[in-house]
Formats: sequence, C-alpha cells, structure tokens
Amino acid sequence: RSTRAGGARVEALVQLLKQTNANPRDESRARGLALLGLFLAHFHPPPALENFVEAFLIGQSSEGVQGAEGVRRILHHKIIQGANKEVKVTLRQVMDVWESPTAEGVLTAVGF
Repeated sequence: RSTRAGGARVEALVQLLKQTNANPRDESRARGLALLGLFLAHFHPPPALENFVEAFLIGQSSEGVQGAEGVRRILHHKIIQGANKEVKVTLRQVMDVWESPTAEGVLTAVGF
C-alpha cells in the first residue's frame, strides 16, 4: 500500500511541476506554486527528486515568479525537519491560498 501511495505522491508532484513550469498565465503559475508549497509541507519529495524540485524553484525565482522563494523555504524546512512536524491545513486555508496565492499566505497556512 505505501508503495502505491508513494507513487501517487510522486505523480502528483511531477504534475504540479509540469503544470506550473512555463505556464503563460501569471495567476496560474502563482496558484501552482501555492499548491506545490502546500503539497511539500505535507509530503517530502523522494531523494531522487529533491535536487530537481530545488532547481525548479530556483529557476522560478530567477524568472521573478511570485512565491517561489517561500516554497523553497518549505522544501528546506522539510529537508531539515523531515516528516516529524505535523502540518494541519484547513480547507478554508487552502481556499484562501487559492484565491490569493502569495508566498506569505502559503507560509502562514503551513505554520511558518
């Protein structure tokens, strides 16, 4: 069962990266990064994808995409803390982040 769950998490992560990368709509990119931040707060990427996710976020930051640095903070925190810190995000918080996808909103939702 855990292998299937892990595979689904990897697939969801890859789809978030794919949909966010080079998306021509700024709002869609911001929302994609907000969802990626929420995702990473709950599920750490497998070691084989860690560097890829970080490189993706660095690229987004260098392109001036809003929120990319905040998502990197979440990734780094998860690398250091591991899965020890339980994150509880309510549906209302997810909806708030979706409506106004900012780095601050995501960081607040995940307890930073």
